[in-house]
Amino acid sequence: WSVVQAQDSKALRGAGHVHAFAGANWDEVVWRMRVKLSTGQAHLNFHASNGQRYLISFGQDWTQLIRDKPLAQASIPHRLEEWHVVEISLHQDVLRIAVDGVLEIEYAETDSLPPGGIWLEVLDKSVVLFDDVYVCEPPQ
Repeated sequence: WSVVQAQDSKALRGAGHVHAFAGANWDEVVWRMRVKLSTGQAHLNFHASNGQRYLISFGQDWTQLIRDKPLAQASIPHRLEEWHVVEISLHQDVLRIAVDGVLEIEYAETDSLPPGGIWLEVLDKSVVLFDDVYVCEPPQ
C-alpha cells in the first residue's frame, strides 16, 4: 500500500495482493468510496467474521456479490483509469450495490451475516486506487 497524489487529492494505492482492514463490528451501514481500477480487480469485503463475509468483486466488466458462492452479478462495464463511486449497503436484510449512482445489484438476504469487519482487497496483477472512503448510518 502507498499514498499517492491523485489529481487534487491523495489516494490509497494497492498493488498486488494486499489487504487494508478497517474495524471489526460494522452492522447496518452504507459504505461509500471512490475506486479507480488501473488493472485487475478489487474485492470490497464486509460483515466479515468467523470465516464468513460478503465479498463484492469489482472489475472492469462486472460487479459481483459473493457469500460462499456467487449470489448476484451485474455485467456492466467500469472503465479503467476513471474514478467510480461505489456504494454498498445492507439495510433491513437487503444488500444494495450502486456504481456511479446506478443500482447494479439488489439482493434480498434471508439470513444476513452478523456485524463484522470491512476491508479493501486488491488482487494479484492488479493496481487500484481508493479515495473518499466513508462508512455511514443508513437513512431511517
